[in-house]
Amino acid sequence: MSTINLVLVPEPTKEVPDVDTFLNKIGHQASEASSTFENDWKKFFTMTSKQMKEGGIDTSVRRYILDWQEKYKKSIPLQELRTTQRKHGGERKSRIYAADKKVKDRIKMAQLKKAYRKKSVQEVIQTRRWEKLHREQE
Repeated sequence: MSTINLVLVPEPTKEVPDVDTFLNKIGHQASEASSTFENDWKKFFTMTSKQMKEGGIDTSVRRYILDWQEKYKKSIPLQELRTTQRKHGGERKSRIYAADKKVKDRIKMAQLKKAYRKKSVQEVIQTRRWEKLHREQE
């Protein structure tokens, strides 16, 4: 019993006339895999993941290309997906980051308080010296 695998191959458009343009538009180093498809539109859309693997395409790039093929079939415009910058080391490390920040803030506040106390003590000492000097002159 054999399974017939019907794959709908979309027509190329003015914006995406060939495989190289497709791979360049989606980004993420997908254009490095263009030699596997030999710039053949039908081969590009009918090739399975296993065939791409045999062609030497890395897993993450292969998944990315297959995902964009499906999006293209659904008429979603091609654009490179931006990878977001992790804030404070990512979701898992946010608590550690918050705790670290709290400790650093406490240390900084303690240093500021110490500097303020030292300055105020010096001002008191200077004021007493000044008062003592003026009392002696009178």
